[in-house]
Amino acid sequence: MMKLKKTFSILKTVKRVPAGLMIVPLALGSLIATFFPQALEIGVPFSAAFSSQGTMCLIGLVLFFSGSQFKPSQVKLTLKRGGTLALAKLALGVGFGALFCILFGKEGVFGFPSVTVVVALTSLLPAIYIGLMDSYGDEIDRASYGILNLISIPAVPICVLSFSNSGGLNYMALLASIIPFLLGMLLGNLDTEIRTLFAPAGTIILPFLGFCLGGSINLTSVVYAFGEGLTLTALYFLCNNLPLLLIEKKLLKQRGHASSGFCGIAAMSLAIPAMLAELDSSYLPYVDVATAQIASAVVFTNILTPIITKLVVNRSDRKG
Repeated sequence: MMKLKKTFSILKTVKRVPAGLMIVPLALGSLIATFFPQALEIGVPFSAAFSSQGTMCLIGLVLFFSGSQFKPSQVKLTLKRGGTLALAKLALGVGFGALFCILFGKEGVFGFPSVTVVVALTSLLPAIYIGLMDSYGDEIDRASYGILNLISIPAVPICVLSFSNSGGLNYMALLASIIPFLLGMLLGNLDTEIRTLFAPAGTIILPFLGFCLGGSINLTSVVYAFGEGLTLTALYFLCNNLPLLLIEKKLLKQRGHASSGFCGIAAMSLAIPAMLAELDSSYLPYVDVATAQIASAVVFTNILTPIITKLVVNRSDRKG
């Protein structure tokens, strides 16, 4: 009996989208969270795996699996490439954010409160980055994921906005970000079979992580703050992408794929305005507007970051 020819592949179609393993599930998750939010809250174990409840668990697993592929011989090069970009990103975000607070105070300017601008400028996209590096990067780029997670913790914008009330750097949050990576690195180097076992796990988790991140995005608020989100996106790329791209190309002699791949505003940033208001009630009046503006910029940057990265890589390859 003649077999029917397979004409459609879901996986191949998804992979045609830049960072599609992350972006497509993220878009699907945000659509469901907007129009059928109750569908994601039917209870565990479903909600723990397919809603925003599972985000931090999946990020911890990605950190662990990334660490399991990290080799001691890569430390020097990883610190040189990933560490340089991470420090530059931290300096840019904190520097521009602090300057905005000094100039305009909590109320901000042109309808943008300081909490919106600081949270946005200090944010980055390690989750999208790891998906992009699966296509465009190498082992060193993927190992840099752990370093980028260290500077993506909520303590960074909170310290900028309310240093005295937040008690400075949250060392426990720092440890919580680095320990899964170190545990994975320890096991992967004690036994190479463990490294081999976990090699595909990071890629397998990406669609689940994307869906969970999308579960925290309400597209209604994105539409409400469309203009503000577009402006915030332009400000973010101006203050982050351009200087980091120059650093990666001129100083590190790379294609620009890594800096372009993590420049964007993470969905987890949506929770930071409310977290800050818990620490300092004077920020409470700005929580709703800040969350809406950040949500809109999250959508724009999550869509644009893979596209920009692909353009940067293609342009570099043509020159090469």
